[in-house]
Amino acid sequence: MTRRSGFALFLLSALLLVIAIAPAWADPANRPADIDRILRRGTLVVAMTQADAPPFHMMTETGLAGVDVELAQGLARALGVDLVFDRTARSYDDVVDIVVRGQADIAISKLSRTLLRARSVSFSSPYLTLRHGMAFNRVWLARETREHDLSEIIRGFDGRLGVVAKTSYVEYARRLFPRAEIVEFPRWDEAVAALVRGDVATLYRDEFEIRRLVIEQPELALHLKTAFLTDTRDHLCMAVNPRDVQLRQLADIYIDDMNPKLTVETVLGRLGKAAPKPGDAP
Repeated sequence: MTRRSGFALFLLSALLLVIAIAPAWADPANRPADIDRILRRGTLVVAMTQADAPPFHMMTETGLAGVDVELAQGLARALGVDLVFDRTARSYDDVVDIVVRGQADIAISKLSRTLLRARSVSFSSPYLTLRHGMAFNRVWLARETREHDLSEIIRGFDGRLGVVAKTSYVEYARRLFPRAEIVEFPRWDEAVAALVRGDVATLYRDEFEIRRLVIEQPELALHLKTAFLTDTRDHLCMAVNPRDVQLRQLADIYIDDMNPKLTVETVLGRLGKAAPKPGDAP
């Protein structure tokens, strides 16, 4: 158990102990339906993408590991049930759909909170907040900065902007860059290759993935320049079906009481342990 999850796990366990001994809750008929469903089944089913996303979730020699996995393990222990991962989702949007259908109790999968997704699921408090990031093709940017500074280019961007399909950044790009030509790529490594070739002017993704790209492939510094937006945020949250009010409350307590809190620096610091490979994130 990590230090950040230990205290939160204690509080959650105490809460569930009170629930267990309270007369009104001792009878399963009086338990909230979502908690009763999980306790009767004896498992917490967590939706997660098929593709690894180090260091959030990835297969290692000892099994599934990572930040998201530890969060899921903490919730399952607090509930006193076994943990089962549903990794049938081929995209982040698919993870949301699995929760909507009731195939999983909760999604913990580096999932961004968006307005569109909030139409169908309820989000927990954020467990990590990131800036939005952009990686520009250096040749294209050098040409554009002859007449405009970088902030002007970003505000009025009307070029070809690459994003990974079926991720939150498709929605973000449409809303924040209405004049851009949005190009969707099936995978991140394909998007990066297109940027290097000059097929797109910029890539748009979260701060973690943009910084990870430069850390893991420093030779790309010859081809790209990064920038991070200061007026937008990407909140990574757990997601539950809107009917599962009590489960969301438990997730909120766990996240709010984590100590120390997760930051982009601490997550980036775990990349060495994860031994990630370029292009392994969906």
